[in-house]
Order: sequence, then structure tokens, then C-alpha cells
Amino acid sequence: MSVAFLPPEDEIFVAPQPKIADIVALVCADYDVSRLELLSPRRMKSLVEPRHVAMFLACRLTARSLPEIGQRLRRDHTTVIHGRDAIAVRIAFDRAFAARVERLARACRLKAAETQLTQTQRQLAEAERLAEAAEEENCRIEETRQEIASLLDELNAAQLRKLQSEAQAAQCAATLEREARELAARLAHTGPGRERDSLIERALALKDPRFDELARRHAFRLRSVDTHAERAASEGVAKALSRLSLIFKETHHGQPS
Repeated sequence: MSVAFLPPEDEIFVAPQPKIADIVALVCADYDVSRLELLSPRRMKSLVEPRHVAMFLACRLTARSLPEIGQRLRRDHTTVIHGRDAIAVRIAFDRAFAARVERLARACRLKAAETQLTQTQRQLAEAERLAEAAEEENCRIEETRQEIASLLDELNAAQLRKLQSEAQAAQCAATLEREARELAARLAHTGPGRERDSLIERALALKDPRFDELARRHAFRLRSVDTHAERAASEGVAKALSRLSLIFKETHHGQPS
């Protein structure tokens, strides 16, 4: 008799594999026994059959080794081999029992598929969360990149303005230097007069250190001129008063007493 619930040898481990704990739970529910009873050392027939069925399904539906299966079922691997073979022999001659084992096998595969689906959904949810976090991080990176680009633009603009200011200052300094040299040369060859005074005023307006001595001399000359003008004005006033006094005396003596 063929056993329909067993997949081909090359496809046994392609489908999701159920956990041994899930196999034990499904077998216990189907036989109405507790997990503690199935794993206990008791050898009652009502416990031996579901225990052997669990061993058979664990061997056929999982990639666990015999010692691993025995450890999970609290038996040694030889007991697992005996239980697996006993069930294999029985399902070959008992159709009802084979159908029951096949139904349990489908339930175990369905449970494995549900478990895998749940895990896949969790992984998808985690992937979506990570994708959202990555997108947010990319947005923050883009914002930071734009801020850095804006700061670099401002820095470049400031440096350009500074360079332009320095260039203008250098140009101004060169112009003032040239004008100072020209004025110094002209002053050296210009005698006293209005033209020299005009050149001196232009030179003083430049506030160049080389004209400091010229500024002191010019200021001294202006003070001297002002003093001379004040003295001349005082002398003129005195002469005018003297003349007025003489005129007054002549007029007073010429009148009859």
C-alpha cells in the first residue's frame, strides 16, 4: 500500500519543515493525551501509539537527526528507530491508521506553512520598517547634503567678495601710491604760489605718511600768515583811529569860540 502523505525522497526537505514541538502538540491533540504523558516513561498502549506516531512524523517531515529527535522526545535514538519502523509497517496494512497518520502529516505541514508565513510576514514588516527608516535616513542625508552645499555656496560667495574687496583695496592703494608719487614729483619742481598750495592740499588729503613733514610746514606757514594778517589789520585800525583823531582836532580848533 502506498503512503500518499510521504513526499518523494528528493522533495522531503523542500517544503517548510514543522517543528518537533508542533508535531508533538498536534499528535497529543489528535489522541487526546497531554504532552507530559506522551513524553513520560510510561508504556501504556494509549501512550505508545501516539509516541511512535510522533517519532515517525519527526523522522519523515524534519531534517533532524535521530539523536536530536530522541532528545526532544526524551528517548534514545534506538527507540526512535523502533517507533518509526513500527508505524511504517502498520500503515502498510491498516488503511484507517494510514489515513489518520496522513491527516496528521498534512496538519503538521500546514502548521509549518503557517509558521513560515507568519515569519515571512514578520520579515516583510521588518523589511518595510527598515526600508522606511532607510528612506528617512536618505532624506536626512539629502537635507544635510543640501545644507552643506548651501554653506559651501555661501562660503565661496564670501571668499569671492573678500577677494574682490582685497583686489579693490589693492587697486585703490596702487592708485593712491601713484598719485602720491606724482604729487611728490610735482611739488619738488613747483615753486610757491597757488598751484603749489593746491598741490599741497591734494597731498594732505591723501593722508600719506611721507607728507607728514609737509603738513607740519604748511600748518606753520598758515599760522604765520594768519598772525601777519592780524598784525596788519591791527596796524591799519590804529592808523585809521589816529587819522580820525587828527580830523577831529582840526575840526574842533577851526570853530569860533
